[in-house]
Amino acid sequence: MHSVDLATDDQHSVGPTTDGKHSVGLTTHDNHRVDQTTDDMTTLRTELERLETRLHSAETVNREVYASLHPGQREAARNLFGYLCLRSEDLRDMQVRLHNAGLSSLASSESHILRQVESILERLGKVYPPDKLSIRNYAFSRESIGRRSALLFGAKQDAVIPYLMITFDAAFAEDHAFISTLLLHGMNVARINCAHDDAATWKKMIGSIRQATEATGLTCNIYMDLAGPKIRSVIRGKGKSHGKEKDHEKKNHEMKNHENEKNDETERNHEKVKNHGKMKIAEGEELILAEEGADLHRKGLPKKDLHKKEKVIGCSLAGIVRHLEKGHRVLIDDGVIEAVVEEPGEERARLRITRVSAEKHTLKAEKGMNFPDTVFVVPALTDYDRECLPFIREYADIVGYSFVEDEAALAELQGLLSAGEGREPFIVLKIERAAAVKNLPGLLLQGMRKEAFGIMIARGDLAVEIGFERLSEIQEEILWLSEAAHVPVIWATQVLETLNKTGLATRSEVTDAAYAAQSECVMINKGEHLLKVIDVLKDILLRSGGHHLKKRYTFRPLSIARNFMHPDE
Repeated sequence: MHSVDLATDDQHSVGPTTDGKHSVGLTTHDNHRVDQTTDDMTTLRTELERLETRLHSAETVNREVYASLHPGQREAARNLFGYLCLRSEDLRDMQVRLHNAGLSSLASSESHILRQVESILERLGKVYPPDKLSIRNYAFSRESIGRRSALLFGAKQDAVIPYLMITFDAAFAEDHAFISTLLLHGMNVARINCAHDDAATWKKMIGSIRQATEATGLTCNIYMDLAGPKIRSVIRGKGKSHGKEKDHEKKNHEMKNHENEKNDETERNHEKVKNHGKMKIAEGEELILAEEGADLHRKGLPKKDLHKKEKVIGCSLAGIVRHLEKGHRVLIDDGVIEAVVEEPGEERARLRITRVSAEKHTLKAEKGMNFPDTVFVVPALTDYDRECLPFIREYADIVGYSFVEDEAALAELQGLLSAGEGREPFIVLKIERAAAVKNLPGLLLQGMRKEAFGIMIARGDLAVEIGFERLSEIQEEILWLSEAAHVPVIWATQVLETLNKTGLATRSEVTDAAYAAQSECVMINKGEHLLKVIDVLKDILLRSGGHHLKKRYTFRPLSIARNFMHPDE
């Protein structure tokens, strides 16, 4: 162990006073420390005043934007611009010095950033006229977010924990008793996915929900998800000179398969592909991604040497192949299968399978496909979505906008909902594409043209798009920016998923569920143990809800903020 010398010059000197009593005085070293502390405080004040000036400038420079926003959103927009300005810089050194001085380090102040800076400056001696202080203090901001949450999600029984959104199954449609039980256990919002079932089934679900709310005296808002563009895998079979075989070629091919069935395992797999929409694959294997009707002939080889055992898949999104470049990743089935483009082309691309993260190395049809490195435009609203909008307008309180990526797509849906008759449901932006993360500031500002809207962190597709290892980082950034914009957040995807399926939660998903306390609403999927999931989640949220605000974050520059505030750099 290290010894401690108590007789150091850091000690206070003690000497007699004129009245014979002893007093404690300061040594020269003590005086130096006081001077140093004063200099540090002066430096901090100067830096904070410069930061305050930049925050004011960010608000005023973007003044023309406010006129296009809903009047109730303008203060939130001012705060968002200030926060984006703040997060465009590296403030970690200042935060450490603020913390060491016993002052706020600006952490957990996303919703009221300018007022927090002003409060620190007041502690450092700056005096403000009362009418010069920002009205966006902590209380104002919490009330702002709470009011918007109530508009979206309605009333709730427990003010301490987030709202609970439950995904409905067709089996719930006529089970009034079970829906009443869900309400009594804490359900605040019922989620209906328009990608499944039909209008008749949705109407039965909503009717049963209304009956259950009347029976229990509890409220429940209706959330309906637009299906959005489905980018799914297509099993095309094996290589041939053209995308479709002529009848006589097909018969000859099938006869050959039959004759060689016992000797050729690969050919048997081909029959399995054609009959069941799946194929066996292996890591390191080549795979052809081709458009429908594409010529699959490999360059430089005569047609008689075509590789007839090549495995060929397609994509439900026509025209994607020509956008692929060498090295781009292609992810299938929520990222379970990963391939990399080795040879791009206009109608066909040669891929190399680099990972299969499943026991059964099988690629099936109708599995989701993601192209995280590829830039291409897909309309977020499909014809089917447009057909669903009249029903949604009539019955839903909230509409979930799947795969939205930019302001133009959001403006289109806003316009369609405004143009219709009857009430206008609030929009929730599902952030599930890398482009949506990059464009989040613009999406938030476009959303502010309406009285209220929400953000859903759709962690399933989002994790595949950005990489699983980045999900924790990105979901925090979405939480911060949404908080700065006073926008309610829905925490979604696989919350207590194992508990829902098996009745027993994993340790990691309990920790994940606790993190959901930072959101305004938590979405739970349907499952065999749904009621148990609700009860366990409520207990976790109650226990963790009082702790998450105490965490201290440091402000390294956010690329989202920097790119938005300084697009030309």
